[in-house]
Amino acid sequence: HPVRHRLLRLPSREHHIREPPRLRRRFQLRPVCAVAHDREHDVGRHQPRRVEHRRVLLLLCGDKCALRKRPDKGLLAGLWEFPNDEDTAVPEGAEFCGETVHIFSHVEWHMRGYILRVEKEDPDYIWVTEDERKARAIPSAFRYFVKILENTNFLSME
Repeated sequence: HPVRHRLLRLPSREHHIREPPRLRRRFQLRPVCAVAHDREHDVGRHQPRRVEHRRVLLLLCGDKCALRKRPDKGLLAGLWEFPNDEDTAVPEGAEFCGETVHIFSHVEWHMRGYILRVEKEDPDYIWVTEDERKARAIPSAFRYFVKILENTNFLSME
């Protein structure tokens, strides 16, 4: 026979909790609502996100752009990214291409992007064509800069 559920209605909210009565009796469970629990114990207050200002460099050499692989541990582990750092200075000879904010659960990246054409490929990065870049896992945090490369054909403009 199907298990019967009891609906619990909280006085100030429209939240409902379903729990099998047999299970509740067996394990001596009480109905708990996360919203009510947070309100009673102030658990819902989170620390503010850390804000990081990042400079993203779209380094271009001929028809290739520079990428680097993120470390195997930590935020966005093992994914590919455009070179970036926490320096706020405008690189010499760079063209500003826009800014965006990406919000993670615990940190916000406020990113300003610059396009910089270079004469030769820096060995600290891998240099990829557009098709090679599309085959790599680049986090959505860099989506804005991917679209800049795709929509404006910077790689074909020299």
